[in-house]
Amino acid sequence: MKGRKSIVALSLLLAGLMSFAFVGCVGPGGNEGPGGNEGNGGNEGNGGNEGNGGNQGEQGGGTIDEDFAYADYLIGHEDGKEVTYVFEAECTDLGNKSGPAWSGSYAEDSMISVAEGASGGAAVQGLCKYGNSLNFLVVADRDIDDATLVLQLGNIFKGGMTLTSSNYAIRVDTIVTDEDLLPVAEGGAIGAWDEKFLWFYEDIEETGGYYITDWECGDITFAPPSDFTAGNIYMGDAEGYTITAELTLKKGVNCISLITYNGPQEIIGTTLTSYAPAVDCIEITTDAQMGMYYNEPNGGYNDNGCFIK
Repeated sequence: MKGRKSIVALSLLLAGLMSFAFVGCVGPGGNEGPGGNEGNGGNEGNGGNEGNGGNQGEQGGGTIDEDFAYADYLIGHEDGKEVTYVFEAECTDLGNKSGPAWSGSYAEDSMISVAEGASGGAAVQGLCKYGNSLNFLVVADRDIDDATLVLQLGNIFKGGMTLTSSNYAIRVDTIVTDEDLLPVAEGGAIGAWDEKFLWFYEDIEETGGYYITDWECGDITFAPPSDFTAGNIYMGDAEGYTITAELTLKKGVNCISLITYNGPQEIIGTTLTSYAPAVDCIEITTDAQMGMYYNEPNGGYNDNGCFIK
C-alpha cells in the first residue's frame, strides 16, 4: 500500500497526544481525549441510490464488471482516463444526526444550509460537537491506492479557525459489508457509524480502518470573515484542501468520515461545544469508476449527490 508515511493505523492515532490551535477562538481549548460521544443513533433505512442506476454509459461508459454487486451506483467514464468525482455532503445520510447552532440546534435535514460558493449551493453544518461526523459511502469498481482526496469546507466562526489532524479526524474504512448496509432495524450500521466504525473497538482490521494524519495541504486555516453574520457559512479556498494523493480504497463500498475531534468546551456566546467546519463536499480524483452508495436528496437540496466534475 502506498502512502504509509501519510496514513497511520488507529493505534498510533489514539496513542498520540491531542493538541490543536485555533485562530481567534474564544473559550478554553483542550481535547478531553477519545470516547465520550453518545453516538448518532440509527437511520430507519439506507435509501438506496435512485439517481445513479444504470448510468454508467451517460458519462462516456467505461468497462464495468457486470457481476460487481454495486455496479448500479457507478458513474462510468472512459477507461484509463483520470477524472474528479464530487460527493455532496448534503446527500450523505443525516438520519438521527444533530448538533448545536449558535443558538439552539440543527437536526437531520436542518443541518443543510445555503452556502454561497458551495457546490450545489449548500453545505452541512451543525457539526460543532465532539464526535459528530459526516460519512461518505463511496463505491469503487476496483482497489485504489493512488487517488487524490480533496475537501471543500467552510468556516462559521467570527474569529476564523485552524484545523489540524489532531482536532479534525479524517478516517477511511475500506471494508463495508452488505450486512453493514442493512437498515439499522435489521442489524445494519448505516445509521450508526459512530458506534460501529468510528470509535474505539478491537476489530479495526475488520473494516480496514485508518486515519489520514499527514495532510498534504498542511494545517487548514480560515481567515476571519470581513462581515460576519452568525449562522452563515463562509467558504474557504475554492480549490479545496488536498488531504492526500495516495488515498487507498477497496473494490466495493468504502466509508470516508470527517469527524469533529475536539471538545467538549465552552464557546462563549454560543451553544457550540467544539470547533468544526461546514462541509460542502469531498472530491476524489482517480481513473477508477466510482459512485455514491447513498444518494438521496435531503430536505429538497441537490438531487445529484455524486457527479464527475
